[in-house]
Amino acid sequence: MTLYALLLIAHAAFANDPSVPAKPVEGSVLAMGIERLAATDVAGTRDEAKRVKAALAGAEDAHLVFGKRGFELSRPGAGAIPLSDSLGRALDSMRQYLDLGQAPSPTSDELRDAFLSRAGVDAVRAVFDKMIDDAIDLDGRRLVLEVGGEATMEPSPRLRYIDDFARPVLHEIMAARRDPAALRAIYDQHPEEMKTIDDAGTLKSVLGVLDRMKARGDAQDKRDALLALATRTIAENSASSFTLEPAAQLRAVCAQDWSGRYVGRWHTHPPHDEPAGWGGGSEPSGPDMQNAVDDGQFLTIAFQPDGFIVYDASVLGETKTIDLNKMKKIVYRSDDWRRHFQERHDALRLAGKS
Repeated sequence: MTLYALLLIAHAAFANDPSVPAKPVEGSVLAMGIERLAATDVAGTRDEAKRVKAALAGAEDAHLVFGKRGFELSRPGAGAIPLSDSLGRALDSMRQYLDLGQAPSPTSDELRDAFLSRAGVDAVRAVFDKMIDDAIDLDGRRLVLEVGGEATMEPSPRLRYIDDFARPVLHEIMAARRDPAALRAIYDQHPEEMKTIDDAGTLKSVLGVLDRMKARGDAQDKRDALLALATRTIAENSASSFTLEPAAQLRAVCAQDWSGRYVGRWHTHPPHDEPAGWGGGSEPSGPDMQNAVDDGQFLTIAFQPDGFIVYDASVLGETKTIDLNKMKKIVYRSDDWRRHFQERHDALRLAGKS
Protein backbone atom coordinates (compact mmCIF):
# COMPACT_ATOMS: atom_id res chain seq x y z
CA MET A 1 0.00 0.00 0.00
CA THR A 2 1.37 3.45 -0.92
CA LEU A 3 1.73 6.39 1.47
CA TYR A 4 -0.97 8.19 -0.49
CA ALA A 5 -3.40 5.30 0.02
CA LEU A 6 -2.67 5.34 3.78
CA LEU A 7 -3.36 9.07 3.87
CA LEU A 8 -6.73 8.55 2.18
CA ILE A 9 -7.63 5.86 4.72
CA ALA A 10 -6.77 8.18 7.60
CA HIS A 11 -8.81 10.97 6.01
CA ALA A 12 -11.82 8.70 5.54
CA ALA A 13 -11.66 7.57 9.17
CA PHE A 14 -11.58 11.17 10.37
CA ALA A 15 -14.46 12.18 8.09
CA ASN A 16 -16.60 9.31 9.40
CA ASP A 17 -16.17 10.35 13.04
CA PRO A 18 -14.02 13.45 13.67
CA SER A 19 -14.85 13.36 17.41
CA VAL A 20 -12.74 10.22 17.86
CA PRO A 21 -9.21 11.23 18.89
CA ALA A 22 -6.43 10.15 16.57
CA LYS A 23 -4.81 6.88 17.60
CA PRO A 24 -1.04 6.85 17.95
CA VAL A 25 0.26 5.48 14.69
CA GLU A 26 3.92 6.30 15.12
CA GLY A 27 5.18 2.75 15.58
CA SER A 28 3.30 1.32 12.59
CA VAL A 29 4.11 4.33 10.43
CA LEU A 30 7.81 4.01 11.20
CA ALA A 31 7.78 0.29 10.45
CA MET A 32 6.04 0.95 7.13
CA GLY A 33 8.37 3.87 6.34
CA ILE A 34 11.50 1.86 7.02
CA GLU A 35 10.08 -0.95 4.90
CA ARG A 36 9.62 1.47 1.98
CA LEU A 37 13.04 3.06 2.35
CA ALA A 38 14.72 -0.35 2.60
CA ALA A 39 13.02 -1.44 -0.63
CA THR A 40 13.84 1.68 -2.64
CA ASP A 41 16.58 4.30 -2.57
CA VAL A 42 14.45 7.40 -2.94
CA ALA A 43 16.11 9.07 0.06
CA GLY A 44 19.58 7.61 -0.53
CA THR A 45 19.32 5.63 2.70
CA ARG A 46 18.50 2.10 1.52
CA ASP A 47 21.42 0.33 3.21
CA GLU A 48 20.86 2.10 6.53
CA ALA A 49 17.11 1.42 6.38
CA LYS A 50 17.83 -2.29 5.84
CA ARG A 51 20.00 -2.37 8.96
CA VAL A 52 17.38 -0.54 11.03
CA LYS A 53 14.65 -2.83 9.73
CA ALA A 54 16.62 -5.87 10.89
CA ALA A 55 17.30 -4.30 14.29
CA LEU A 56 13.62 -3.50 14.86
CA ALA A 57 12.54 -7.00 13.84
CA GLY A 58 8.94 -5.89 13.32
CA ALA A 59 8.59 -4.04 16.65
CA GLU A 60 5.54 -1.77 16.77
CA ASP A 61 6.59 0.25 19.85
CA ALA A 62 9.42 2.34 18.39
CA HIS A 63 9.22 6.14 18.40
CA LEU A 64 11.20 8.63 16.38
CA VAL A 65 12.78 11.26 18.60
CA PHE A 66 15.18 14.14 18.04
CA GLY A 67 17.65 14.72 20.84
CA LYS A 68 21.11 16.07 21.47
CA ARG A 69 22.62 13.38 19.25
CA GLY A 70 20.14 13.94 16.42
CA PHE A 71 17.46 11.54 15.20
CA GLU A 72 17.10 8.14 16.84
CA LEU A 73 14.53 5.41 17.30
CA SER A 74 13.57 4.95 20.92
CA ARG A 75 12.23 1.56 22.07
CA PRO A 76 10.82 0.89 25.54
CA GLY A 77 13.12 -1.52 27.38
CA ALA A 78 15.77 -1.47 24.67
CA GLY A 79 18.59 0.76 23.53
CA ALA A 80 18.00 3.63 21.15
CA ILE A 81 18.96 3.19 17.49
CA PRO A 82 20.84 6.26 16.15
CA LEU A 83 19.81 7.38 12.70
CA SER A 84 21.49 9.51 10.08
CA ASP A 85 19.99 12.92 9.51
CA SER A 86 18.79 11.82 6.06
CA LEU A 87 16.90 8.77 7.30
CA GLY A 88 15.52 10.59 10.35
CA ARG A 89 14.20 13.47 8.28
CA ALA A 90 12.68 11.13 5.70
CA LEU A 91 10.80 9.23 8.42
CA ASP A 92 9.74 12.45 10.11
CA SER A 93 8.40 13.78 6.81
CA MET A 94 6.37 10.59 6.34
CA ARG A 95 4.87 11.07 9.81
CA GLN A 96 4.00 14.72 9.04
CA TYR A 97 2.41 13.68 5.76
CA LEU A 98 0.21 11.00 7.32
CA ASP A 99 -0.76 13.38 10.13
CA LEU A 100 -2.49 15.49 7.46
CA GLY A 101 -5.18 12.80 7.44
CA GLN A 102 -6.22 13.81 10.98
CA ALA A 103 -7.73 17.15 9.86
CA PRO A 104 -10.74 17.83 7.63
CA SER A 105 -10.21 18.79 4.02
CA PRO A 106 -11.02 22.41 3.12
CA THR A 107 -14.58 23.03 2.01
CA SER A 108 -15.26 24.25 -1.53
CA ASP A 109 -15.87 27.76 -0.18
CA GLU A 110 -12.57 27.71 1.71
CA LEU A 111 -10.80 26.45 -1.38
CA ARG A 112 -12.29 29.23 -3.51
CA ASP A 113 -11.32 31.93 -1.03
CA ALA A 114 -7.79 30.53 -0.75
CA PHE A 115 -7.13 30.40 -4.51
CA LEU A 116 -8.59 33.87 -5.08
CA SER A 117 -6.50 35.42 -2.31
CA ARG A 118 -3.38 37.37 -3.28
CA ALA A 119 -1.17 34.54 -2.04
CA GLY A 120 -3.26 31.98 -3.94
CA VAL A 121 -3.06 33.89 -7.22
CA ASP A 122 0.70 34.34 -6.78
CA ALA A 123 1.11 30.59 -6.17
CA VAL A 124 -0.73 29.69 -9.37
CA ARG A 125 1.09 32.32 -11.40
CA ALA A 126 4.45 30.98 -10.14
CA VAL A 127 3.48 27.50 -11.35
CA PHE A 128 2.67 28.70 -14.87
CA ASP A 129 5.79 30.90 -14.99
CA LYS A 130 7.94 27.89 -14.12
CA MET A 131 6.16 25.74 -16.71
CA ILE A 132 6.97 28.31 -19.40
CA ASP A 133 10.58 28.48 -18.21
CA ASP A 134 10.85 24.69 -18.49
CA ALA A 135 9.05 24.39 -21.84
CA ILE A 136 10.53 22.55 -24.79
CA ASP A 137 11.61 24.74 -27.70
CA LEU A 138 10.22 23.29 -30.92
CA ASP A 139 12.08 25.46 -33.40
CA GLY A 140 10.72 28.72 -32.00
CA ARG A 141 7.44 27.43 -30.56
CA ARG A 142 7.27 26.72 -26.83
CA LEU A 143 5.74 23.38 -25.87
CA VAL A 144 4.56 23.74 -22.26
CA LEU A 145 4.32 20.49 -20.31
CA GLU A 146 1.75 19.51 -17.68
CA VAL A 147 2.92 19.40 -14.08
CA GLY A 148 1.25 18.26 -10.90
CA GLY A 149 1.60 17.04 -7.35
CA GLU A 150 -0.22 17.35 -4.05
CA ALA A 151 -1.77 20.44 -2.47
CA THR A 152 -2.13 21.62 1.10
CA MET A 153 -3.63 24.79 2.62
CA GLU A 154 -1.43 26.64 5.13
CA PRO A 155 -3.78 28.73 5.03
CA SER A 156 -3.07 29.81 1.43
CA PRO A 157 -2.71 27.05 -1.18
CA ARG A 158 0.65 25.35 -1.39
CA LEU A 159 1.10 23.48 -4.65
CA ARG A 160 3.76 20.87 -3.99
CA TYR A 161 5.39 19.29 -7.03
CA ILE A 162 5.86 15.62 -7.73
CA ASP A 163 8.20 14.95 -10.64
CA ASP A 164 6.96 13.02 -13.63
CA PHE A 165 9.53 10.23 -13.72
CA ALA A 166 9.71 10.26 -17.55
CA ARG A 167 10.26 14.00 -18.03
CA PRO A 168 14.07 14.02 -17.82
CA VAL A 169 14.17 11.37 -20.54
CA LEU A 170 11.80 13.40 -22.72
CA HIS A 171 14.21 16.32 -22.48
CA GLU A 172 17.06 13.95 -23.45
CA ILE A 173 15.06 12.91 -26.52
CA MET A 174 14.48 16.48 -27.60
CA ALA A 175 18.17 17.33 -27.14
CA ALA A 176 19.06 14.35 -29.37
CA ARG A 177 16.10 14.65 -31.74
CA ARG A 178 18.27 14.94 -34.87
CA ASP A 179 20.53 12.00 -33.97
CA PRO A 180 19.02 8.53 -34.63
CA ALA A 181 21.93 6.70 -32.95
CA ALA A 182 21.56 8.75 -29.77
CA LEU A 183 17.80 8.13 -29.76
CA ARG A 184 18.34 4.37 -30.02
CA ALA A 185 20.72 4.56 -27.05
CA ILE A 186 18.05 6.35 -25.00
CA TYR A 187 15.69 3.44 -25.65
CA ASP A 188 18.31 1.03 -24.31
CA GLN A 189 19.15 3.16 -21.27
CA HIS A 190 15.58 4.07 -20.22
CA PRO A 191 13.19 1.27 -21.24
CA GLU A 192 10.52 1.99 -18.58
CA GLU A 193 10.39 5.71 -19.29
CA MET A 194 10.19 5.06 -23.03
CA LYS A 195 7.15 2.83 -22.54
CA THR A 196 5.39 5.93 -21.19
CA ILE A 197 6.79 8.50 -23.59
CA ASP A 198 6.42 6.42 -26.78
CA ASP A 199 3.50 4.23 -25.72
CA ALA A 200 2.29 3.80 -29.31
CA GLY A 201 5.80 2.95 -30.58
CA THR A 202 5.79 5.89 -33.00
CA LEU A 203 9.42 6.90 -32.63
CA LYS A 204 10.70 3.33 -32.36
CA SER A 205 8.96 2.44 -35.61
CA VAL A 206 10.34 5.51 -37.39
CA LEU A 207 13.90 4.66 -36.30
CA GLY A 208 13.49 1.30 -38.05
CA VAL A 209 12.08 2.98 -41.15
CA LEU A 210 15.06 5.36 -41.27
CA ASP A 211 17.45 2.42 -41.53
CA ARG A 212 15.54 1.09 -44.54
CA MET A 213 15.36 4.55 -46.13
CA LYS A 214 19.11 4.99 -45.75
CA ALA A 215 19.78 1.53 -47.23
CA ARG A 216 17.83 2.35 -50.38
CA GLY A 217 19.45 5.76 -50.75
CA ASP A 218 16.61 8.11 -49.80
CA ALA A 219 17.65 11.75 -49.44
CA GLN A 220 18.92 12.97 -46.06
CA ASP A 221 16.42 15.85 -45.90
CA LYS A 222 13.55 13.40 -46.36
CA ARG A 223 14.83 11.23 -43.50
CA ASP A 224 15.37 14.31 -41.32
CA ALA A 225 11.80 15.48 -41.91
CA LEU A 226 10.37 12.11 -40.89
CA LEU A 227 12.45 12.01 -37.70
CA ALA A 228 11.46 15.59 -36.83
CA LEU A 229 7.78 14.69 -37.22
CA ALA A 230 8.13 11.63 -34.97
CA THR A 231 9.96 13.44 -32.16
CA ARG A 232 7.56 16.38 -32.32
CA THR A 233 4.60 13.99 -32.14
CA ILE A 234 5.75 12.19 -28.99
CA ALA A 235 6.69 15.49 -27.35
CA GLU A 236 3.23 16.94 -28.02
CA ASN A 237 1.57 13.78 -26.75
CA SER A 238 3.69 13.87 -23.58
CA ALA A 239 2.95 17.55 -22.97
CA SER A 240 -0.71 16.83 -22.29
CA SER A 241 -0.16 14.07 -19.74
CA PHE A 242 1.30 13.80 -16.26
CA THR A 243 2.42 10.48 -14.80
CA LEU A 244 2.43 10.26 -11.01
CA GLU A 245 4.53 7.22 -10.11
CA PRO A 246 4.61 5.86 -6.50
CA ALA A 247 8.40 6.13 -6.15
CA ALA A 248 8.30 9.79 -7.23
CA GLN A 249 5.52 10.48 -4.74
CA LEU A 250 7.49 8.82 -1.94
CA ARG A 251 10.57 10.85 -2.89
CA ALA A 252 8.52 14.08 -2.74
CA VAL A 253 7.07 13.16 0.66
CA CYS A 254 10.50 12.41 2.13
CA ALA A 255 12.10 15.59 0.75
CA GLN A 256 9.95 18.23 2.45
CA ASP A 257 8.07 19.21 5.59
CA TRP A 258 4.27 18.83 5.64
CA SER A 259 1.78 20.97 7.50
CA GLY A 260 -1.64 22.55 7.12
CA ARG A 261 -4.72 20.80 5.74
CA TYR A 262 -4.60 18.28 2.94
CA VAL A 263 -6.44 19.27 -0.25
CA GLY A 264 -5.57 16.46 -2.66
CA ARG A 265 -3.71 15.88 -5.86
CA TRP A 266 -3.51 18.58 -8.50
CA HIS A 267 -2.31 18.99 -12.06
CA THR A 268 -2.31 21.70 -14.70
CA HIS A 269 -3.71 22.13 -18.18
CA PRO A 270 -1.00 24.33 -19.67
CA PRO A 271 -0.99 27.30 -22.01
CA HIS A 272 -0.56 26.70 -25.72
CA ASP A 273 1.89 28.79 -27.71
CA GLU A 274 -0.09 30.48 -30.48
CA PRO A 275 1.08 33.20 -32.89
CA ALA A 276 -0.66 36.07 -31.06
CA GLY A 277 -0.25 34.85 -27.46
CA TRP A 278 -0.94 31.99 -25.09
CA GLY A 279 -4.03 29.88 -25.70
CA GLY A 280 -6.03 28.59 -22.75
CA GLY A 281 -5.86 25.14 -21.19
CA SER A 282 -8.70 22.67 -21.62
CA GLU A 283 -11.41 21.47 -19.26
CA PRO A 284 -10.85 18.33 -17.14
CA SER A 285 -10.75 15.13 -19.15
CA GLY A 286 -12.54 11.85 -18.46
CA PRO A 287 -9.42 10.36 -16.82
CA ASP A 288 -9.06 13.51 -14.69
CA MET A 289 -12.60 13.06 -13.40
CA GLN A 290 -12.04 9.34 -12.82
CA ASN A 291 -9.03 10.21 -10.66
CA ALA A 292 -11.29 12.44 -8.57
CA VAL A 293 -13.84 9.64 -8.19
CA ASP A 294 -11.10 7.25 -7.08
CA ASP A 295 -9.21 9.62 -4.77
CA GLY A 296 -11.86 12.06 -3.54
CA GLN A 297 -10.24 15.10 -5.18
CA PHE A 298 -8.13 15.86 -8.25
CA LEU A 299 -7.76 19.57 -8.94
CA THR A 300 -7.35 20.73 -12.53
CA ILE A 301 -5.73 24.16 -12.80
CA ALA A 302 -6.30 25.42 -16.33
CA PHE A 303 -4.36 28.39 -17.69
CA GLN A 304 -6.34 31.19 -19.33
CA PRO A 305 -4.86 34.19 -21.18
CA ASP A 306 -6.40 36.53 -18.60
CA GLY A 307 -6.32 34.30 -15.50
CA PHE A 308 -7.00 30.72 -14.55
CA ILE A 309 -9.75 28.27 -13.68
CA VAL A 310 -9.41 25.78 -10.82
CA TYR A 311 -11.81 22.87 -11.24
CA ASP A 312 -12.74 21.61 -7.78
CA ALA A 313 -13.60 17.92 -8.24
CA SER A 314 -14.42 17.07 -4.62
CA VAL A 315 -18.10 16.56 -5.45
CA LEU A 316 -17.15 13.79 -7.88
CA GLY A 317 -15.34 12.00 -5.07
CA GLU A 318 -18.36 12.39 -2.82
CA THR A 319 -20.95 11.22 -5.35
CA LYS A 320 -18.71 8.73 -7.20
CA THR A 321 -19.94 10.08 -10.53
CA ILE A 322 -18.17 11.46 -13.60
CA ASP A 323 -19.95 14.68 -14.52
CA LEU A 324 -18.15 17.84 -15.63
CA ASN A 325 -21.23 19.95 -14.86
CA LYS A 326 -21.08 19.00 -11.18
CA MET A 327 -17.55 20.34 -10.72
CA LYS A 328 -17.19 23.72 -9.04
CA LYS A 329 -15.14 26.30 -10.90
CA ILE A 330 -12.91 28.84 -9.20
CA VAL A 331 -12.43 31.55 -11.82
CA TYR A 332 -9.80 34.29 -11.65
CA ARG A 333 -9.54 37.09 -14.22
CA SER A 334 -7.09 40.00 -14.25
CA ASP A 335 -5.70 42.58 -16.67
CA ASP A 336 -2.40 42.36 -14.79
CA TRP A 337 -2.29 38.58 -15.43
CA ARG A 338 -3.01 39.09 -19.16
CA ARG A 339 -0.32 41.76 -19.42
CA HIS A 340 2.27 39.69 -17.57
CA PHE A 341 1.90 36.55 -19.70
CA GLN A 342 1.51 38.47 -22.97
CA GLU A 343 4.81 40.21 -22.26
CA ARG A 344 6.42 36.83 -21.58
CA HIS A 345 5.05 35.45 -24.85
CA ASP A 346 6.22 38.46 -26.87
CA ALA A 347 9.71 38.31 -25.32
CA LEU A 348 10.08 34.60 -26.11
CA ARG A 349 8.93 35.11 -29.70
CA LEU A 350 11.37 38.00 -30.13
CA ALA A 351 14.22 35.93 -28.67
CA GLY A 352 13.35 33.06 -31.02
CA LYS A 353 13.78 35.34 -34.03
CA SER A 354 17.12 36.76 -32.98
